[in-house]
Amino acid sequence: MYDEIERKQVMYSGITATSYSVSFASASITIQKQGGSETMPVALTLSDTSVTGVATKDIYVGGTLTVGPNQAEGQYEGSYTVNVTY
Repeated sequence: MYDEIERKQVMYSGITATSYSVSFASASITIQKQGGSETMPVALTLSDTSVTGVATKDIYVGGTLTVGPNQAEGQYEGSYTVNVTY
């Protein structure tokens, strides 16, 4: 079963007329249940991976969460890193 997770906004500011590339340190993460050991994988996506000619840009982070058939209910958490290279 796949569920879409809520997308998050990342905004960066730079120099106009410069090219930027945007990437993840890892395109997939594992989230873990708070107070437990249960996990779920998340495949991350970006709305843009390269930007040219603007000083400020909104980029959205989304992903696909894979929920197992007997997945424990609860609050899950994890983290990811977004890299902006220019």
